[in-house]
Amino acid sequence: GSPDTHAAMVARLAMCCGLRAILPRYRLAPESVFPAAPQDVRAVWDALISGGIAPDDIILGGDSAGGALAFGLVASLSAERAAQPRAVFGFSPLADLTFSGDSFATNAARDVLLPADRAAVRPIRRRTTGVVNGGRYRNPFGRFAQVGCASARWRCGGNVDRAA
Repeated sequence: GSPDTHAAMVARLAMCCGLRAILPRYRLAPESVFPAAPQDVRAVWDALISGGIAPDDIILGGDSAGGALAFGLVASLSAERAAQPRAVFGFSPLADLTFSGDSFATNAARDVLLPADRAAVRPIRRRTTGVVNGGRYRNPFGRFAQVGCASARWRCGGNVDRAA
């Protein structure tokens, strides 16, 4: 995805909520390797904060990889014990960059975009996990720190709505 593909959806969400929206462009694989995209998202966050926007006035969200980036930023902020956004949401966020979680197997029959057998393909895994400092860099977002995380909502596969 990109701001080009998601502009109409985000514009509608922003209008319905009475909010402004920012759709950042971030570097994509395979042209840019991990951790380019999370660095770009963090740069946008830092620019908003340094520009005078309070963290509590920010709601982060994204679809698929964008959802993973939003949750990943919150995980990083939480690990740093930094100020959190008001909330974070994701539409089917690709939050398990190791492609090893139970949901890949349990949702295999329903996931038409990234079925488990496609996710396990080596080139996809290599592009999303990356190599940092000469070693394998596994899921950078791992688990949310349990202290001070933003309110989170995500929608996955149809009828599942989860809150954290």
